[in-house]
Amino acid sequence: MSGKQQYHTGGPFRADQLRDGDPYELDDGYPIECLPSGGRHAKANVSGGLALEIDPAVESAGFDTGFTPDEKNLRAPDIAVGNVPNEPGWVSGVPPLAVEYAVVGQDEQNLQKKIHTLLGAGTRYVWVVRLTGLRRVEVYEPQASHYSAYPGQQLETPGILANPVPVEALYDPVRGPRDHAA
Repeated sequence: MSGKQQYHTGGPFRADQLRDGDPYELDDGYPIECLPSGGRHAKANVSGGLALEIDPAVESAGFDTGFTPDEKNLRAPDIAVGNVPNEPGWVSGVPPLAVEYAVVGQDEQNLQKKIHTLLGAGTRYVWVVRLTGLRRVEVYEPQASHYSAYPGQQLETPGILANPVPVEALYDPVRGPRDHAA
């Protein structure tokens, strides 16, 4: 041994080494495989995205947008509200609101790492829409305990969305944008 102290510097990968369409996100330089989703996840994602994008305060939103808060992290929330420019390449920073959909087989450890990375880099709210068991939305904020909102309740994000969002609008097209806009 050389006697030099070795420091953990994260994994060997950087966000600029990944291309659009690669099935990976990065957590501290380590790849996380992100495979295609099933029908329930996909349908709910569209319902939620439409419900959020019609809010009058939303200037930009996107699906699976790759955000790089730093060179060793690349995170792509299912839905991002804010900081989604119409330009090629990864987006520097993070969105103010990120939405993730959790279905059967969800890797909870990776989900929690993603939430931690986003909140630590400046995301103000992460909503995790649980599509198995009792439908609910878990709300995460920096420096606060997370809580759950249930059908019949509404979610608010002061300074991001102008209107409250019914929990059901994030996964039920019948309760989605048409009802939300009324």
